[in-house]
Amino acid sequence: MIRFQYGEEQYKQTLIEMWKLCFPEDTLEFRTFYFDKVYRHEETLIALEDGQPIASLQMIPYQIKLEDPIFPAAYISGAMTHPNYQRKGYMGELLKYALEEMNRKRVPITFLIPQEEWLFDFYTKYGYKKAFPWYSESISTQQVNPGKTGKNSLFLQYKSMEEIDLETLYTIYSGFLNRKKQVVLKTKQQFRNILEDLFIEDGTVFAGENEIALSIPGETENTVKLKECFCKNEIKQVFLSSIAYSSGKKEIIELNSTSGSFSHYWGMIRILDESITISGDIYMNTMLD
Repeated sequence: MIRFQYGEEQYKQTLIEMWKLCFPEDTLEFRTFYFDKVYRHEETLIALEDGQPIASLQMIPYQIKLEDPIFPAAYISGAMTHPNYQRKGYMGELLKYALEEMNRKRVPITFLIPQEEWLFDFYTKYGYKKAFPWYSESISTQQVNPGKTGKNSLFLQYKSMEEIDLETLYTIYSGFLNRKKQVVLKTKQQFRNILEDLFIEDGTVFAGENEIALSIPGETENTVKLKECFCKNEIKQVFLSSIAYSSGKKEIIELNSTSGSFSHYWGMIRILDESITISGDIYMNTMLD
Protein backbone atom coordinates (compact mmCIF):
# COMPACT_ATOMS: atom_id res chain seq x y z
CA MET A 1 0.00 0.00 0.00
CA ILE A 2 1.53 3.31 -1.12
CA ARG A 3 0.75 6.47 0.80
CA PHE A 4 2.04 10.02 0.48
CA GLN A 5 3.02 12.46 3.19
CA TYR A 6 5.37 15.31 4.04
CA GLY A 7 8.87 14.73 5.30
CA GLU A 8 9.76 13.90 8.89
CA GLU A 9 13.04 13.70 10.74
CA GLN A 10 12.78 9.90 11.02
CA TYR A 11 12.97 9.60 7.21
CA LYS A 12 15.77 12.07 6.54
CA GLN A 13 18.70 9.64 6.72
CA THR A 14 16.86 7.19 4.46
CA LEU A 15 16.38 9.98 1.91
CA ILE A 16 20.09 10.79 2.10
CA GLU A 17 20.94 7.15 1.39
CA MET A 18 18.44 7.09 -1.48
CA TRP A 19 20.03 10.26 -2.90
CA LYS A 20 23.41 8.49 -2.93
CA LEU A 21 21.90 5.69 -5.02
CA CYS A 22 19.97 7.93 -7.41
CA PHE A 23 22.58 10.67 -7.87
CA PRO A 24 25.94 8.91 -7.49
CA GLU A 25 27.78 11.77 -9.22
CA ASP A 26 27.04 14.11 -6.30
CA THR A 27 29.81 14.42 -3.75
CA LEU A 28 29.50 13.91 -0.01
CA GLU A 29 30.17 17.63 0.38
CA PHE A 30 27.23 18.53 -1.85
CA ARG A 31 24.86 16.04 -0.18
CA THR A 32 25.79 17.37 3.24
CA PHE A 33 25.24 20.94 2.06
CA TYR A 34 21.90 20.11 0.41
CA PHE A 35 20.39 18.28 3.38
CA ASP A 36 21.76 20.81 5.89
CA LYS A 37 20.96 24.04 4.05
CA VAL A 38 18.31 23.36 1.39
CA TYR A 39 16.20 20.41 2.51
CA ARG A 40 13.08 21.17 4.59
CA HIS A 41 10.60 18.57 5.88
CA GLU A 42 7.65 20.85 5.13
CA GLU A 43 8.75 21.22 1.48
CA THR A 44 9.31 17.48 0.93
CA LEU A 45 6.81 14.89 -0.26
CA ILE A 46 7.52 11.21 0.28
CA ALA A 47 5.96 8.06 -1.13
CA LEU A 48 5.93 5.33 1.52
CA GLU A 49 5.49 1.58 1.14
CA ASP A 50 5.23 -0.44 4.35
CA GLY A 51 6.35 2.67 6.22
CA GLN A 52 9.58 3.10 4.22
CA PRO A 53 10.36 5.92 1.73
CA ILE A 54 10.57 4.68 -1.86
CA ALA A 55 10.36 8.04 -3.69
CA SER A 56 10.50 11.72 -2.83
CA LEU A 57 10.74 15.26 -4.18
CA GLN A 58 11.10 18.76 -2.85
CA MET A 59 8.77 21.67 -3.69
CA ILE A 60 11.07 24.62 -2.97
CA PRO A 61 9.30 28.01 -2.80
CA TYR A 62 10.42 30.64 -5.32
CA GLN A 63 8.94 33.73 -6.88
CA ILE A 64 8.55 34.35 -10.62
CA LYS A 65 8.15 37.85 -12.01
CA LEU A 66 5.99 38.10 -15.14
CA GLU A 67 6.18 41.74 -16.27
CA ASP A 68 4.91 43.54 -13.13
CA PRO A 69 3.08 40.83 -11.14
CA ILE A 70 5.16 38.51 -8.98
CA PHE A 71 3.76 35.03 -8.37
CA PRO A 72 4.68 32.30 -5.89
CA ALA A 73 6.11 29.21 -7.53
CA ALA A 74 7.33 25.75 -6.55
CA TYR A 75 10.62 24.44 -7.90
CA ILE A 76 10.64 20.63 -8.09
CA SER A 77 14.04 19.48 -6.85
CA GLY A 78 15.57 16.16 -5.88
CA ALA A 79 12.89 14.03 -7.55
CA MET A 80 14.05 10.45 -7.01
CA THR A 81 12.80 6.88 -6.78
CA HIS A 82 14.73 4.10 -5.08
CA PRO A 83 16.27 1.86 -7.80
CA ASN A 84 14.28 -1.16 -6.56
CA TYR A 85 11.02 0.69 -7.25
CA GLN A 86 11.75 2.51 -10.49
CA ARG A 87 9.62 2.14 -13.65
CA LYS A 88 6.52 1.26 -11.62
CA GLY A 89 4.77 4.63 -11.87
CA TYR A 90 5.48 5.79 -8.33
CA MET A 91 7.12 9.08 -9.32
CA GLY A 92 4.18 9.91 -11.58
CA GLU A 93 1.74 9.34 -8.72
CA LEU A 94 3.90 11.38 -6.36
CA LEU A 95 4.07 14.21 -8.88
CA LYS A 96 0.28 14.18 -9.25
CA TYR A 97 0.00 14.44 -5.48
CA ALA A 98 2.47 17.34 -5.49
CA LEU A 99 0.38 19.19 -8.09
CA GLU A 100 -2.71 18.67 -5.93
CA GLU A 101 -0.83 20.12 -2.95
CA MET A 102 0.26 23.14 -4.98
CA ASN A 103 -3.34 23.78 -6.02
CA ARG A 104 -4.47 23.42 -2.42
CA LYS A 105 -1.85 25.93 -1.28
CA ARG A 106 -2.69 28.24 -4.22
CA VAL A 107 0.77 28.07 -5.74
CA PRO A 108 0.03 28.98 -9.39
CA ILE A 109 3.33 28.07 -11.06
CA THR A 110 5.65 25.08 -10.86
CA PHE A 111 8.95 24.56 -12.67
CA LEU A 112 11.85 22.14 -12.80
CA ILE A 113 15.06 21.17 -14.59
CA PRO A 114 15.09 17.64 -16.06
CA GLN A 115 18.42 15.94 -15.38
CA GLU A 116 18.28 13.80 -18.52
CA GLU A 117 16.85 14.36 -22.00
CA TRP A 118 14.24 11.59 -21.76
CA LEU A 119 12.73 13.27 -18.70
CA PHE A 120 11.40 16.11 -20.87
CA ASP A 121 8.93 13.61 -22.35
CA PHE A 122 8.12 12.26 -18.89
CA TYR A 123 7.22 15.65 -17.43
CA THR A 124 5.30 16.62 -20.56
CA LYS A 125 2.76 13.96 -19.59
CA TYR A 126 2.05 15.97 -16.44
CA GLY A 127 1.44 19.28 -18.16
CA TYR A 128 4.94 20.75 -18.10
CA LYS A 129 6.26 22.60 -21.16
CA LYS A 130 9.81 23.46 -22.19
CA ALA A 131 10.99 26.84 -20.90
CA PHE A 132 14.06 28.86 -19.90
CA PRO A 133 16.16 29.11 -23.06
CA TRP A 134 19.91 28.79 -22.72
CA TYR A 135 22.03 31.10 -24.85
CA SER A 136 25.78 30.58 -24.85
CA GLU A 137 28.74 32.40 -26.32
CA SER A 138 32.35 31.36 -26.64
CA ILE A 139 34.78 34.25 -26.27
CA SER A 140 38.50 33.96 -26.90
CA THR A 141 40.42 35.72 -24.17
CA GLN A 142 42.38 37.42 -26.94
CA GLN A 143 39.15 39.19 -27.89
CA VAL A 144 39.00 40.91 -24.52
CA ASN A 145 42.72 41.70 -24.45
CA PRO A 146 43.65 40.18 -21.08
CA GLY A 147 46.61 42.29 -20.20
CA LYS A 148 47.16 45.63 -18.57
CA THR A 149 43.43 46.37 -18.23
CA GLY A 150 42.85 43.09 -16.47
CA LYS A 151 45.78 43.52 -14.12
CA ASN A 152 44.83 46.99 -13.00
CA SER A 153 41.06 46.57 -12.70
CA LEU A 154 39.23 47.14 -9.44
CA PHE A 155 37.29 43.88 -9.67
CA LEU A 156 37.67 41.48 -6.77
CA GLN A 157 37.44 37.70 -6.72
CA TYR A 158 36.18 35.38 -3.99
CA LYS A 159 36.60 31.65 -3.53
CA SER A 160 34.86 30.97 -0.21
CA MET A 161 31.90 32.13 1.85
CA GLU A 162 34.28 33.51 4.46
CA GLU A 163 35.60 36.07 1.98
CA ILE A 164 32.35 37.57 0.74
CA ASP A 165 30.09 40.39 1.86
CA LEU A 166 26.77 38.61 1.21
CA GLU A 167 24.63 41.73 1.61
CA THR A 168 26.60 43.69 -0.97
CA LEU A 169 26.80 40.88 -3.50
CA TYR A 170 23.10 40.08 -3.14
CA THR A 171 22.20 43.73 -3.68
CA ILE A 172 24.14 43.74 -6.98
CA TYR A 173 22.79 40.35 -8.09
CA SER A 174 19.13 40.92 -7.20
CA GLY A 175 19.27 44.40 -8.73
CA PHE A 176 20.06 42.92 -12.15
CA LEU A 177 17.41 40.21 -11.76
CA ASN A 178 14.72 42.71 -10.82
CA ARG A 179 15.40 44.74 -13.97
CA LYS A 180 14.36 41.78 -16.12
CA LYS A 181 10.74 41.68 -17.28
CA GLN A 182 10.24 37.94 -16.78
CA VAL A 183 12.54 36.18 -14.36
CA VAL A 184 12.89 33.60 -11.59
CA LEU A 185 13.78 35.70 -8.55
CA LYS A 186 16.06 34.57 -5.70
CA THR A 187 15.88 35.35 -2.00
CA LYS A 188 19.06 36.21 -0.13
CA GLN A 189 19.15 32.69 1.34
CA GLN A 190 18.72 31.13 -2.09
CA PHE A 191 21.54 33.33 -3.40
CA ARG A 192 23.69 32.22 -0.47
CA ASN A 193 22.93 28.58 -1.31
CA ILE A 194 23.93 29.24 -4.92
CA LEU A 195 27.28 30.62 -3.79
CA GLU A 196 27.93 27.72 -1.40
CA ASP A 197 27.23 25.29 -4.23
CA LEU A 198 29.45 27.33 -6.56
CA PHE A 199 32.38 27.13 -4.15
CA ILE A 200 31.85 23.36 -3.79
CA GLU A 201 32.37 23.24 -7.59
CA ASP A 202 35.67 25.13 -7.14
CA GLY A 203 34.00 28.24 -8.54
CA THR A 204 34.92 31.91 -8.23
CA VAL A 205 32.83 35.05 -7.79
CA PHE A 206 34.10 38.16 -9.58
CA ALA A 207 32.60 41.45 -8.44
CA GLY A 208 32.96 45.20 -8.65
CA GLU A 209 30.87 48.13 -7.45
CA ASN A 210 27.98 47.13 -9.70
CA GLU A 211 29.15 43.97 -11.49
CA ILE A 212 29.07 40.29 -10.64
CA ALA A 213 29.99 37.06 -12.39
CA LEU A 214 29.73 33.49 -11.12
CA SER A 215 32.34 31.26 -12.73
CA ILE A 216 33.29 27.60 -12.60
CA PRO A 217 36.05 25.65 -14.34
CA GLY A 218 35.14 24.73 -17.92
CA GLU A 219 34.99 21.25 -19.40
CA THR A 220 38.57 21.60 -20.64
CA GLU A 221 41.62 22.97 -18.87
CA ASN A 222 41.73 25.96 -21.23
CA THR A 223 38.21 27.24 -20.51
CA VAL A 224 36.36 29.04 -17.76
CA LYS A 225 32.56 29.01 -17.69
CA LEU A 226 30.48 31.98 -16.56
CA LYS A 227 27.22 30.63 -15.15
CA GLU A 228 26.00 34.22 -14.87
CA CYS A 229 27.55 37.56 -15.71
CA PHE A 230 25.85 40.84 -14.85
CA CYS A 231 27.34 44.22 -15.68
CA LYS A 232 26.59 47.34 -17.68
CA ASN A 233 27.38 47.05 -21.39
CA GLU A 234 29.96 49.84 -21.29
CA ILE A 235 32.03 48.02 -18.65
CA LYS A 236 31.68 44.47 -19.96
CA GLN A 237 34.88 44.42 -22.00
CA VAL A 238 36.91 45.52 -19.00
CA PHE A 239 35.10 43.07 -16.71
CA LEU A 240 35.72 40.12 -19.03
CA SER A 241 39.31 41.22 -19.42
CA SER A 242 39.79 41.01 -15.66
CA ILE A 243 38.17 37.56 -15.52
CA ALA A 244 40.30 36.33 -18.42
CA TYR A 245 43.51 37.60 -16.82
CA SER A 246 42.65 36.19 -13.37
CA SER A 247 41.62 32.77 -14.67
CA GLY A 248 44.56 32.43 -17.03
CA LYS A 249 42.37 30.55 -19.51
CA LYS A 250 42.23 30.84 -23.30
CA GLU A 251 38.45 30.78 -23.63
CA ILE A 252 35.45 32.11 -21.72
CA ILE A 253 32.12 30.31 -22.12
CA GLU A 254 29.36 32.73 -21.15
CA LEU A 255 25.95 31.21 -20.49
CA ASN A 256 22.78 33.24 -21.06
CA SER A 257 24.82 35.83 -22.90
CA THR A 258 22.65 38.56 -24.40
CA SER A 259 24.65 38.29 -27.62
CA GLY A 260 25.01 34.50 -27.59
CA SER A 261 23.24 31.94 -29.77
CA PHE A 262 20.34 29.76 -28.66
CA SER A 263 21.49 26.37 -27.42
CA HIS A 264 18.47 24.62 -25.87
CA TYR A 265 15.69 24.86 -23.32
CA TRP A 266 17.06 23.63 -20.04
CA GLY A 267 13.91 23.66 -17.90
CA MET A 268 10.15 23.16 -17.90
CA ILE A 269 7.22 25.06 -16.46
CA ARG A 270 3.55 24.45 -15.74
CA ILE A 271 0.95 27.15 -15.06
CA LEU A 272 -1.70 25.91 -12.63
CA ASP A 273 -3.77 29.11 -12.68
CA GLU A 274 -5.44 29.58 -16.07
CA SER A 275 -5.70 33.35 -15.53
CA ILE A 276 -1.90 33.65 -15.76
CA THR A 277 -0.35 34.01 -19.20
CA ILE A 278 3.29 34.07 -20.23
CA SER A 279 4.43 36.17 -23.16
CA GLY A 280 8.03 35.53 -24.12
CA ASP A 281 10.86 33.74 -22.40
CA ILE A 282 11.57 33.72 -18.68
CA TYR A 283 15.14 34.20 -17.48
CA MET A 284 16.47 31.54 -15.15
CA ASN A 285 20.01 30.47 -14.44
CA THR A 286 22.23 29.15 -11.64
CA MET A 287 19.85 26.86 -9.83
CA LEU A 288 20.59 23.95 -7.52
CA ASP A 289 19.89 21.48 -10.33
